[in-house]
Amino acid sequence: MPISLKRLLELLSSVSDIFSVDDLTVSLGLSRSTVGKYIREMVRRGLVVEVNGRYAVTERAKLLLEGRGKGRRAVDESTAYIFTDDKGRPIPVRIDSLEKLYIAIKYGFIPPSVVIEHISKGYLTKWISEILEAKILAEYVSKTKTIEELLEVLEEYL
Repeated sequence: MPISLKRLLELLSSVSDIFSVDDLTVSLGLSRSTVGKYIREMVRRGLVVEVNGRYAVTERAKLLLEGRGKGRRAVDESTAYIFTDDKGRPIPVRIDSLEKLYIAIKYGFIPPSVVIEHISKGYLTKWISEILEAKILAEYVSKTKTIEELLEVLEEYL
């Protein structure tokens, strides 16, 4: 039976950024062979890399772990994000969660050029980092150059 990504992330949330097979065996109370199976799957999926006989959690895994805790969180109306067009006029869509951000972008409620402009000026990434407290996601979003890249990052996070 394949190991779910959810289960692998649960396991990773119980260890530090660098760990050994023994660390995971002790913290989870599992056999070395079971832990070895989990680690091989984590390596295969790019969640950890081997470094001198130990394992380091990758940036991708850190992004996914952050998303487990903050991906569905919504903020109140007073801190919702409001996009503005190139003339500074508000676009009548309140974004109070990453899910709504994803939907608004995916289905074209916000023009792609406006989204990219807000990313390039740092407005959207600041909101993601400071209001949603999703600092790793904000870093990834700041590096996106296209709507497709942004949607990929959000899909993985959510």
